[in-house]
Amino acid sequence: MRVFIRMFQLLRASQESVCKDDDNDMVSAKVGHAVASPHGIAEGEYYTVPPFHNVASVASVPNFVIVRKGYGSISFNEPVDLTGISSLSSLQEIVKISRGTVSVYPNESEPIPLGTGLNIPAQVSLINLFPPSGIELQLYMKQLQSKSDMEFVFYRPDIGTWVFNVNHFSTYDVGYDRAVRSRYQQILNLILMDLNLQHQFRQHPLCRVRLSLLLHMPFVAP
Repeated sequence: MRVFIRMFQLLRASQESVCKDDDNDMVSAKVGHAVASPHGIAEGEYYTVPPFHNVASVASVPNFVIVRKGYGSISFNEPVDLTGISSLSSLQEIVKISRGTVSVYPNESEPIPLGTGLNIPAQVSLINLFPPSGIELQLYMKQLQSKSDMEFVFYRPDIGTWVFNVNHFSTYDVGYDRAVRSRYQQILNLILMDLNLQHQFRQHPLCRVRLSLLLHMPFVAP
């Protein structure tokens, strides 16, 4: 049993600090500006900064941000080429921000070259994300930190905000359900197996006799 307790201790000990205060203040300011929605925007609706009607089909738009209220945002680190994207509805066909998931150019049959259009470096903020029932916060954060093809920036458990950087776009998501739950289930199964073996050992008549003898055996120093 001590082996499995030690496994949990090592799992917790391996966690690093979620973020550095100075870095978080800087990034939070950027994200906070992006998520501050204009009046009249309903939960789940998309909008952009600057407003999309001002930059539709423009070839080079610096500091471009796409937001879905209540779900998250994408802040592009380089000027964005919006050529051919003439409306917000057209933009929404390219960009999908859902709970715990962001996808740009979801149609993989028509790949967009790196460095063109919206397929450029960006910072993503997904909000209202909290560990599911039965999942420890530290393990949840470890799952977010271990994602491939992205740079973890921070996770704020008090408000459920996950921020990370990407060099290009694909589909990025929390993906904790199978990976984290499977890991917990494997550890739980091992613990239950160990407890079951201990129970069988104690219940077996011959084992009880041997255990009794061991308990009453005098200690001999090495």
